[in-house]
Amino acid sequence: MKSILITAAMAAAFLTGCQSTQPSGGIASVKTSAAKSSSVETGKIYSRGETHKIKVVLPSNAPSIGSDYGATRGYFNDQRSEPHLGIDIQVPYGSPVIAAADGRVEGFKRGSEGWTISIRHTDGLVSWYDHLSSTRINDYIHVKRGEVIGKSGKTGSSNSHLHFGATKHMNRNVHLYWLGGEGNIVCFDENGSQLENGTDIFTYPIKCL
Repeated sequence: MKSILITAAMAAAFLTGCQSTQPSGGIASVKTSAAKSSSVETGKIYSRGETHKIKVVLPSNAPSIGSDYGATRGYFNDQRSEPHLGIDIQVPYGSPVIAAADGRVEGFKRGSEGWTISIRHTDGLVSWYDHLSSTRINDYIHVKRGEVIGKSGKTGSSNSHLHFGATKHMNRNVHLYWLGGEGNIVCFDENGSQLENGTDIFTYPIKCL
């Protein structure tokens, strides 16, 4: 695993991305081998008005996070206009993007950042996926964790990646909502062991190797 220590700042805008930004029936499992560690300070996280740190653990077989939540600088060390409200996952152009949890497609549109999809889960949790080159879904359909919903792109960015974000009761730090617990990123594994509950919290929205 790669271990990243981050802190991040809660912001007001719902969709600030990356500006200078067949259901398989599978269940997630946690990969625990080949640990690698590093520590990076990327910002501040606010929860219920209190600042705290989140240790983010990324499985060693998961695509890298190029720009983390709360980052104030982009890929090329350029200054962002405000802290990053999601994570940028580095993947080749056209890579399948999968639903991070069960939910209903609340909207999708094509704009200056390519296709954007938002999915509403339970208890007020919403996920969104930016910079897509294409989509495979329609409004208001239900999707399952691991279902391919689109393909990665680079519209509105200089390199191909998926911008993945979330919000729940105005808290937009995606690292609070992983299936493995706060900061513990879990890969979707169609051959994984059955895990009860947790259909409304996230596995990684890109398949791990």
